[in-house]
Amino acid sequence: PQYDYEAETKVVLERTRKMASNDTQKALLEYFDSKYTSILPLQIDYSIGAKDSEFEFWYADMVLVNTMYDAVLLVWKEKVRHNAARPTTIVHELLGDKLVDTYAGPLMQAQFIPATEWQPFIRTMPHAEYPSGSACICTAYKETMVLLNEGEDDIGLENPLTHTVPGKMMLRCQVCLYLESHSR
Repeated sequence: PQYDYEAETKVVLERTRKMASNDTQKALLEYFDSKYTSILPLQIDYSIGAKDSEFEFWYADMVLVNTMYDAVLLVWKEKVRHNAARPTTIVHELLGDKLVDTYAGPLMQAQFIPATEWQPFIRTMPHAEYPSGSACICTAYKETMVLLNEGEDDIGLENPLTHTVPGKMMLRCQVCLYLESHSR
């Protein structure tokens, strides 16, 4: 992809500035950053709600684990091919020591800091930015859950942060994808 790095830098710094004073957004980012606490419980929730047998549970588990494994292989191949820089690198290289009003670190809210000191709220992994591993894994997981649910895009969960609220909600992965795209 072709990026306008100056425009992207402004967007990233502004998003993290707004996030700095939003404790709800920080909690959601921390929750969805871990795929073990965000998307993996979907299978358990779904299996309980569907009254799956033990065989059906383990069959779904096998399918979902293989789906995530394949997603990681695919996204890693594409990361190597594109080798796109992470936002942290772009902010540091493009803005240097220029003062920016953004997230300044844990318990510091937003303030003016040298761009070279800026770090995103969620740690930056040491591999290429594009494509997003989280987006690929979440999308593959969601599509597989839909197939396991006989094509239905609703697995009967209302609140993405609890596992006990009855009702309807699109898969929690959609929330994961949204937050992932707005976290860095």
